[in-house]
Amino acid sequence: MNSLNNTNNINYYIELGVKYHVNNQLERAQQAYLEALAIEADNALAHNNLGFIYVQQQQWDKAIEHLNLAINYDPNFGMAHTNLGQVLVLTDNTEQGFEHLTKALAINSESVQGWDTFASMLQLTGNLAQAQQAWTTALTLAPENVELLVKLGICISLQGLHTQAITWYQKAIAINLGASVENTAITQAWTYLGISFFLIKQNASAEHALQQALLLDGTESNAHKHLALLYLTTQQLNKAIFHFEQQLALDTHNDTCRLNLAVTLLATGEGELALHHLEALIEAGQGSCKVDYYRGLCLRQMKQWQRAEKILRKVALHKGEFSEKPLQ
Repeated sequence: MNSLNNTNNINYYIELGVKYHVNNQLERAQQAYLEALAIEADNALAHNNLGFIYVQQQQWDKAIEHLNLAINYDPNFGMAHTNLGQVLVLTDNTEQGFEHLTKALAINSESVQGWDTFASMLQLTGNLAQAQQAWTTALTLAPENVELLVKLGICISLQGLHTQAITWYQKAIAINLGASVENTAITQAWTYLGISFFLIKQNASAEHALQQALLLDGTESNAHKHLALLYLTTQQLNKAIFHFEQQLALDTHNDTCRLNLAVTLLATGEGELALHHLEALIEAGQGSCKVDYYRGLCLRQMKQWQRAEKILRKVALHKGEFSEKPLQ
């Protein structure tokens, strides 16, 4: 009778942990799994689930400890092998990590999550062609999985095959047409579709796709970034400024964005505002010859001739692209 009660309690705590886990209440989920392990210390599922919480919290040593225990108690627990493999790759134990990832797929070759994680780790370690093949396999098991379609597209894009990648982003978008619920993966599909069009210089298609991404999620920083770059290349400077400003508002420590914004402001005659952003870069420890060069140009535009000349002559003393630019 006590054994039955213990089993029921274990199931209760594991189910409770899963419920909290799904809702991203990690501390409560962790406590529930610990309660389960207090009842049955060799419960592989509780160790795996607890280990995965530690993965999400980047507490690698604890994650490895519990995932190893899960495998010790159930050597054929495929998901535990997948989770442990991921942690080991992320902590630079690459060879051992891929052994576990491969073992997981040997246990269950139809695990979509197993193939997805395997592909992600291959991409992370620079094995793009193998990652592409792994995601292709995952899609044979889940052909309408929008997230997998987007990931495959990104992997192909990273290989410079932007026209081929466009096909996969469009497939993802087509699956979701008519859906009334916002979907992060679809926002990503529109964003990366726009980036691919931009990179192959199909600007009208790029603009449409990036705007669609922002209609779904106005906080999509990558869409703002590439719309700004698109408008910059097509000399629509005020539109570029707007999207650089939006990007910077979302990511206030993005130094590249701040510099791009400053240079674009300068080009529209907003030297004083541009100077403000350049000085913010210097305050953040991101000064450089490039920053100083544009500071000098801002001061020129503001007719502060002596300060401008002093900065630009200093830039000219350094070797590099900006030292070679003419002072006149």
